[in-house]
Amino acid sequence: MTFASGWAGAAPVRRTLLWNMECGGDQVRGLTTEAVNHLAALNPLANVIAQTSNRRSCLSYLRSSFPAGLAGLVARQLYKRIPKDEPLLQVLHRDPGRYASFRHSEGRRGGGRDGGKERVLVVGRSMYETDGVPSGWVRPGRCQVRQVWVPSAFNVETFRTSGFAAHSLRVLHESFDPSLFHPLAATAKERMLPPCPASGVHWRGGK
Repeated sequence: MTFASGWAGAAPVRRTLLWNMECGGDQVRGLTTEAVNHLAALNPLANVIAQTSNRRSCLSYLRSSFPAGLAGLVARQLYKRIPKDEPLLQVLHRDPGRYASFRHSEGRRGGGRDGGKERVLVVGRSMYETDGVPSGWVRPGRCQVRQVWVPSAFNVETFRTSGFAAHSLRVLHESFDPSLFHPLAATAKERMLPPCPASGVHWRGGK
């Protein structure tokens, strides 16, 4: 994967993608689903290596929760070796409060803007579904990663107004497999279902 940082003077560098993810029965399932879909989408485009804190638990969860082909793809990524000398881009797909615990040991700290020169670049991939983020996330988001990738312009705004550096925020939309979900691919049975009955609930203004 070519990392086009957008930083002044930084030439794009082709990097192995190291995706550090939540995965396992006791971890955040929404983040796991996001990560699995991103890993599947990026697999044809880059050398992708998956990382998790407990590989055995992750493999068990993948087999019980995802289609066999998708689970097998991520399993293969989990067993890949990290190259010793190649440039790496590590993505911490976790809450910012946990970035420090999973950063690559060579990942440079701080929000410098000379991306592309060092061997390991570290970015975060996070989201939050309200109009602000926990205050404890701000310092890790500013100090532990070069950029924070969020799923929408809404999160760009909520992270920025909560204290994240505006220049570090980027939108990486959600990924999905169109062979498993397509909004136009309703089955004949679904098209024949009768409309839902009225709920009987009436809404009105109040104090």
